[in-house]
Amino acid sequence: HYGTRDKLIQKGISFEKRKATRLKPEDYKKYDYIIGMEESNIRNIKNTSFVGNISKNDEMYTLSGSIQGTMVLSDDMTLEDVDYDFDIKIDEKFMEFSDDLENNLKIINNSLDIFPFLWQNILLEVPSKVRKTGQNPKLSGDNWKVITEDELETINKSLSSLKELFNQRKE
Repeated sequence: HYGTRDKLIQKGISFEKRKATRLKPEDYKKYDYIIGMEESNIRNIKNTSFVGNISKNDEMYTLSGSIQGTMVLSDDMTLEDVDYDFDIKIDEKFMEFSDDLENNLKIINNSLDIFPFLWQNILLEVPSKVRKTGQNPKLSGDNWKVITEDELETINKSLSSLKELFNQRKE
């Protein structure tokens, strides 16, 4: 992804011989940076843990506990990083073997893989908008600025004149 590649270059991080993979719980301890490509705009996840219990009754598993951590999201106005703490309570039942993949846990080497379920719950917690608090937002930067409705109207009038000029040339 070009945006990710540009950010890695900006931070001086080599991306040669890198590939996308599914995150595993041990990755949080193993790597300094975890770069997510979800459409949810999560820039990073820090200090994430699951504390709880898994119990089995016949072919039914019950997973209860909480996922806690911090997501790094983009301020919806300035695009600056914003730490967003989450604490997700979970109390779910799963079938050991089921055609319904949403209610099915994967068993690998006599272990339950709950990571996809936990990740899905984290994604559901991503807010639609976040704002950095405690400071005035940055309203301009390198080749950009936030404009008022009046300024937008002025720009739109200028562009409509340009559009008319192009339409005249086509005729």
